[in-house]
Amino acid sequence: MAFEGYKKEAWEVNEEFLEMLLKATIANASINPVILYDTKTNHGSPWHEISDGLRKLFKIDLKGNIDTTLPKP
Repeated sequence: MAFEGYKKEAWEVNEEFLEMLLKATIANASINPVILYDTKTNHGSPWHEISDGLRKLFKIDLKGNIDTTLPKP
């Protein structure tokens, strides 16, 4: 329904705009939806995001080792 509304509005502007809308729609529809679930960039919950932030703040690697070296001034 949303596309139909956009299509009607684009048609009222001009045919080139309608063609651009169609190309953008096809490009977006062809993107693999699995990228939405990429856990390296998309956290499953706020708790995952908090734990990743704390891990980076305290320089804790995935094995639980803590980097205790002080940064150089």
